[in-house]
Amino acid sequence: MLDDFASSRDGLPSALDHMRAKAFLRARDRARGSLPLPDFAVVSQTGTFATAEEKIFGTMKAALLAIEAALPIGSVHHTEKGAWRPDFAEQWRLMVQQSTGPWNLMRCVILLEDTISEDWIIPEIGHLRSCLPSRWKALDEASTSSLAIRIILLDRGILYDHVDKKRYKSKSKK
Repeated sequence: MLDDFASSRDGLPSALDHMRAKAFLRARDRARGSLPLPDFAVVSQTGTFATAEEKIFGTMKAALLAIEAALPIGSVHHTEKGAWRPDFAEQWRLMVQQSTGPWNLMRCVILLEDTISEDWIIPEIGHLRSCLPSRWKALDEASTSSLAIRIILLDRGILYDHVDKKRYKSKSKK
């Protein structure tokens, strides 16, 4: 019962129990630093009469935020001058939470995919991801199912347990 309580305290929907990111949400050395975890339950929440498509869409928003929250140090350039600088990451999280349709959320997925260093992607999954539609085609044909496939492959492909604290450290002058 204690394990069930501990796993549910993050508020991730039970449909996301299979995610690899879930095991690293509270791990040390995450790129998000000391920022609190998003309220996944609120993000994935849909109305009482929501369709199955709307429920899946809400779940995918929570899944994408979970992936970003579990990214290890070194996987993204998260310094003040990096591509995933704190203000950009904050705007991205807000965009994910406020996404109203598959097209908007697909933009967020592609931004995150492009920001994660290839050194943190499992090669076999990277090859599989390369078979997915290109960015423009993915945006043009964005649907809830195409989002789910892309997000699941991204989650499966990230090396969450690989941390490199020196990768994006500012170099001091001697």
